[in-house]
Amino acid sequence: MHIDDDLMESYHRDGVVIVRNLFASHWVESLSRGVDQAVDAPGPMSRYYADGRDQDWYFYDTLNWARIDAFRRFAFESDAAALAGRLMGCDEVRLLNDIIFYRGPGTQLQTPFHQDLPYLCFDTKQFVSLWMPLVPVSKKSALAFVPGSHRWPQAFGRPAFSTLDHNNPDDVESYDPIPDINAEPARFGVVSWDMAPGDCVMFHGLTLHGGSGRLEPDTPLKVFGINWLGDQTRFRTVAGGADPDFRGICAVNGIIDGDSIDCDSFPITWKRSA
Repeated sequence: MHIDDDLMESYHRDGVVIVRNLFASHWVESLSRGVDQAVDAPGPMSRYYADGRDQDWYFYDTLNWARIDAFRRFAFESDAAALAGRLMGCDEVRLLNDIIFYRGPGTQLQTPFHQDLPYLCFDTKQFVSLWMPLVPVSKKSALAFVPGSHRWPQAFGRPAFSTLDHNNPDDVESYDPIPDINAEPARFGVVSWDMAPGDCVMFHGLTLHGGSGRLEPDTPLKVFGINWLGDQTRFRTVAGGADPDFRGICAVNGIIDGDSIDCDSFPITWKRSA
């Protein structure tokens, strides 16, 4: 994969880049079928951020690559891991987890602005996420980002994604409160994009992001994502737990605080050529 200097410069400056038409239709179609499979038969880590009893319906699931072939093939065979490795500047890329987000037509529940790394039990600056809509998504409904926020000094809190999200009490004293970005989006330079299937956004684990709501009445939002870790990542117990909680996986593999995450549960999906 050719990655030009402008893309690298944008990523390191902004902590987020959009890559247009990166994935061919066969990847989009395969992943879309995989998401449908997960929705029909949710995994053990699935949850609902909105349950549909009112107007909104919002489903989340993760860590399905071992049971859903489309997710596994994408993680190991597509260009996504190579792009993540080059953006992170590492020699090896490990798959942390696949993620799906599915919002029913007309859902209005927005995701609060947050960073990803404070939710996790890892010490690293080598963390890249892929966010890839499998249906067309308008700018107002797509994930939004605060460019450059990955270079801010704060470690922000971990807001719950809805009243049904009981995994993330935002009460850890060492975290700073997140500013009200929705109140002043222009001040923070918030960006989002109209996106087509095959486009993707790659962003740093400390880049503030949120939104992804306000769907039209006849428009669902089906998204596939992956989180990637670089070779400098270490396991670290964090206050308030973790979400997703990988502590059990690390314990089974004999990984303790300060250890690298070298195990089959976080498989290598890309290595830099000599």
